[in-house]
Amino acid sequence: ATSEAADASFSPNETLRGLFGAAHAVCVGPGLGREDEAVALAMGVLRYALEDAGVAVVVDADGLWAVKERLGDFAGITGRDGCPAVFLTPNKPEMGRLVAAAAREFGRALSG
Repeated sequence: ATSEAADASFSPNETLRGLFGAAHAVCVGPGLGREDEAVALAMGVLRYALEDAGVAVVVDADGLWAVKERLGDFAGITGRDGCPAVFLTPNKPEMGRLVAAAAREFGRALSG
């Protein structure tokens, strides 16, 4: 998996910043892919949407894969202006992967 530094390189252009500025919510994931670059992009978009743009985020499909791959980084994203909402929309297999990833993170936290 890629590091947080990779998503720090996410820098939306003027058009994308304008779209985020006009949005009340964005969806991250469908059709994105599961490659390391896609995971880094998803995390960069999540971080930008929540911390900079201050919009709610719906995370689905490949976005959930990115969250699972980078659960610790996802947990560290803080929202701005009252912490905008994040909605995870997993199906049964996606939920299983998220729960397993959370259990691994919890185990690491207990042993670390």
